[in-house]
Amino acid sequence: MKRTSGHVPSADAIRRQVADEVVTGVLPPGTRLEELELAGRFGVSRTPVREALRQLVATGLVQMRPRKGVVVTQIDADGLAQLFEAVGILEGTTAGLAARRMTATARKRLQQLQRQCVAAMRAGDRNAYVAHNQEFHEWIAASAGNAPLEELVVALRLRLQPFRNAAFRAKPQRRMDRMTSSMTEHQVLLDAMLAGNAAAAETAMREHVASSAASVLDFYLDARRPKPARDRGAA
Repeated sequence: MKRTSGHVPSADAIRRQVADEVVTGVLPPGTRLEELELAGRFGVSRTPVREALRQLVATGLVQMRPRKGVVVTQIDADGLAQLFEAVGILEGTTAGLAARRMTATARKRLQQLQRQCVAAMRAGDRNAYVAHNQEFHEWIAASAGNAPLEELVVALRLRLQPFRNAAFRAKPQRRMDRMTSSMTEHQVLLDAMLAGNAAAAETAMREHVASSAASVLDFYLDARRPKPARDRGAA
């Protein structure tokens, strides 16, 4: 991301850009992230850079090390798969609890969020889809009626969000295919929750997270796979 005339990147925009570069391997593990260097690159003061780095530390993509400052974390496919496995277990549990405990008002809100996700998908609006999808999942966690469990779900989803975001910035067809399948999975989950079927809701959520994991891991590994060198002698 380069600063354009009249546009100053926010801390959130800087965070997203740096996160994408970590996820796709542009910034390899062990890379030091210097506030002054990033401020110069994005054309901003050190304040938004400092906030962006603070947010990145919370996701686990970077870490603070004594005498080294902020350094890109080593994240392998196995570690990423384990994070998704943990999220699947926790979100499955919250879905089951929410299916039994949601009020009529909460169910209507969940239906509204699903409609917003579908509208964003049909419009091809990646950013709106990501935002509404996040709300959909967090609403289910909040509706489970278990604050400690909700906190765990939100914290783990925060760690996975950069990987999901990067995957949704993939090639248009690949992105659309995943949004379409995600909406189908959401509908199965929604139907189970509206019916108050806790077992079906838990199963649907676990399968949905597993499907998301497969898509993100495929993107993650492909992004880090060495690309073939171009034939310099070709016409």
